[in-house]
Amino acid sequence: MRRSLSPFLLLLLPLFAFSQTQSIRGTVTDLESKIPIIGAAVVVLGSDPIIGTTTDIDGNFKLDKVEVGRVDVQVTYLGYSPRTFSGLVLQSGKELVLNVQMQEMVMKKEEVVVKATRKKDEVLNTMTTVSARVFSTEEASRYAGTRNDVSRMATNFAGVRGANDATNDIVIRGNSPTGLLWRLEEIDIPNPNHFGNLGSTGGPVSMLNANVLSNSDFLTGAFPSEYGNGVSGVFDLKMRHGNNEKHEFLGQIGFNGVELGAEGPFSKKSGASYLINFRYSTLALFALGGVDFGTGDAIPEYSDVSFKVRIPTKHAGIFEAFGMGGISSIEFLASQSEDDASNFYTQGGIDVYDRTMTGVAGLSHTYLFKNNSYLKTVIAGSTQLNQDVIDSVDLNKHPFDWYKQNFQDHRFQGLMYYKKKFNAKHNLKVGNRTTVFYSILQDSAFIPDWNDYQTLTDFDGVTALIQPFAQWQWRWNDSWTMNTGLHAQVLTLNGSYTIEPRWGLRWAVNPRHKLSLAYGLHSQMVALDKYFLVMEDSIGNREMPNKNLDFVKSHHVVLGYDWSLPFDMRLKLEA
Repeated sequence: MRRSLSPFLLLLLPLFAFSQTQSIRGTVTDLESKIPIIGAAVVVLGSDPIIGTTTDIDGNFKLDKVEVGRVDVQVTYLGYSPRTFSGLVLQSGKELVLNVQMQEMVMKKEEVVVKATRKKDEVLNTMTTVSARVFSTEEASRYAGTRNDVSRMATNFAGVRGANDATNDIVIRGNSPTGLLWRLEEIDIPNPNHFGNLGSTGGPVSMLNANVLSNSDFLTGAFPSEYGNGVSGVFDLKMRHGNNEKHEFLGQIGFNGVELGAEGPFSKKSGASYLINFRYSTLALFALGGVDFGTGDAIPEYSDVSFKVRIPTKHAGIFEAFGMGGISSIEFLASQSEDDASNFYTQGGIDVYDRTMTGVAGLSHTYLFKNNSYLKTVIAGSTQLNQDVIDSVDLNKHPFDWYKQNFQDHRFQGLMYYKKKFNAKHNLKVGNRTTVFYSILQDSAFIPDWNDYQTLTDFDGVTALIQPFAQWQWRWNDSWTMNTGLHAQVLTLNGSYTIEPRWGLRWAVNPRHKLSLAYGLHSQMVALDKYFLVMEDSIGNREMPNKNLDFVKSHHVVLGYDWSLPFDMRLKLEA
């Protein structure tokens, strides 16, 4: 009997023909001023012969013919603390691109050999003192049960737990999940999850795609003054740049969906790049093929897209466009279900049609001055919609109108800040964030006697939240660092305001032991539907009883101790 090779296996054969080496490249810049560092040494540790290079006039470097697998890369430059990135995953089908930021040393030492690794306490935001951790997208895939979800990954950290197994809401030190602030590319965003309710911060499936995210910060208390309108924690997420030298494509399937991605340069000479990724529900796709999951018609259907465009210029600065959005729907139809115990998803005598949509898009411009400073401006808009229809079902499986709702949250946001590096000891960051909220809240119930819907809620409202901030870092030496600042919030709806001091002190007793102390006053608006709630009094006058609600406030005082143990272990205590 003749045997034929599967076409699928034929597609895999070219993969084994490629050489098992790949390139590592990137850019090295000053951590505070973003100025390129010229002449920094970049070496692949453990390579034989040594694979290394130095950065060019633009701070760029490239290492060719590096064996695939896990690699360690070290970057050094005189007068700066060395950086070592350990356990980087180098794949044969994709270049590894690093954006290295180096911090200038206060006490410059000559002829000193220093060995350093990228530790989890070295967060991207250097003005963070305590209760913070940097995480990579690789970690979101390594932790068991995370499903490439950064929220579920965070539940592995001390002081953080999941609210339940059905959603990725997180509870930080006992605070409500609604106290979490989501930030993407420095813009505050609404709930970035499929099937998320208005005003919530979690959902069953994340819209955040790990393949487009870069290293990001997760803060759990006493955060710096640039963060506001959150009382429990902050996810400060960054999107990576697309490959600006070669086109790369991605295709994969997993729990979160069937995924297609592309990235590459618009022009190799300009350095401009694009990155885009689309994902569609795996269960919905299989259901189209006739696969029965035992849930009847209750198949979650969702899709999302993420993108980023980066255009650097020689004299006008760096322009970026970014966005993320998704739509989701699910139907629980008792009118079409069988009366058996296996269809427990649609029991209850009702048909439920649930639709949600979330979208964020923004533009940013960064201008680098020649005096070790830069100005960044970001404008963005976001939309979140929740639409539900509920029908009652009689004993004959006939649906009847019952209830419907339409909740919408639209935001327009502007951010501008200036950051100045005076010298190795002093850094200053000042700016303002203004967010305009426009909310529509509508719901109604069907009245059979009228054969029509009776309006329960029907109103819209506009308000703005103004958040100026300033923060200053003073590094006395390489052992002592103080971060201090002020954050203010003004809600135009009722004139409520708050002034929030932030302060932190860190002492590196020696390379293995650190002590930290931080304080912050933090506040947050209540959910918009609470402010805009309209009620009628006994004589029919409509009023907003919650219009003058004040901010929710919380004082954070955190004392921390960090001990770097041998064998890449670490003990961290906070109270």
